[in-house]
Amino acid sequence: QASFFPTSPRETIIYLATIFLAFAFTIAYVTLKELLTNKILSASEVRNYSNAPLVGEIPHFKEKNLSLYDNEFISAQFRQLRAALGLFNKTITNKKILVTSSIAGEGKTFISNTLANSISYSGKKVVLVDSDFQNPQISIDYNLDQSDGLSDFLENNILPQQILKKTDIQNLFIVPAGTSNKNSSELFLNGKIEDLINYLGENFDHIIFDAPSVNLATDAYILSEICDSTIYLVRQQYTPKIFIKKLDDNIRIKRLNRMILVYNDIKPRGFFKQKSVTAHWANIKNKAVKKNRKLIEKRAIV
Repeated sequence: QASFFPTSPRETIIYLATIFLAFAFTIAYVTLKELLTNKILSASEVRNYSNAPLVGEIPHFKEKNLSLYDNEFISAQFRQLRAALGLFNKTITNKKILVTSSIAGEGKTFISNTLANSISYSGKKVVLVDSDFQNPQISIDYNLDQSDGLSDFLENNILPQQILKKTDIQNLFIVPAGTSNKNSSELFLNGKIEDLINYLGENFDHIIFDAPSVNLATDAYILSEICDSTIYLVRQQYTPKIFIKKLDDNIRIKRLNRMILVYNDIKPRGFFKQKSVTAHWANIKNKAVKKNRKLIEKRAIV
């Protein structure tokens, strides 16, 4: 007698084994890839590699050129960053803030510009100083890359008022990088930067420096000495681990004043794309804001 179904091969067992091997291979591949990567992948790695406090986590946004008005989540994150810097505390003086990172491309321009916007929206008078002479992205974004700026003030006999540029945003001013081609470190060490700081300190509530990366130039270390605090950016899947591991050793030799870490461009990771608690509650808040706006619009129509 012959059976109705073939006795070999067992299709069910083969299918199950294939699915199991596929999952096992995928998990092994992802695990091995993450173990061998030299880039920072999570906030826990940042905390493990450095003793500096991690005070902010900025998520990844697909849209470019987002403003604080476009997304409630952005506003919430930068309010949290301002609170971590002590900008809401009247007893803490944190007038001069430096923004830097390990290498170029970690989001210094975005963070410094958005932080300046956030503070200016609160009614404080803010000046954003583009001190990255090699890559003056702030000056380019505001169409001031051909204007006299910081480097011209440091090299020539011009007044601070001549390099201050008003923006369309209320309470926000820009000091462009300038047009001088002289070595930036030499310009910062000639003593004139203190004169500019004194003038800006008398006329503005906060001064934010968009500085070059610490591994590309020494400018950040020079400027940090005259600043009240330093925001050091770490970007997910971009910043090399070695720079964060050596960060504490480097700042013992070259001091970065009151350094805090901000984890930037965070993307959901894992099979289920789990989000952080902060992102979860911010998403809920964002949905609630949108829902309230729709109700207001609906009532207005009625």
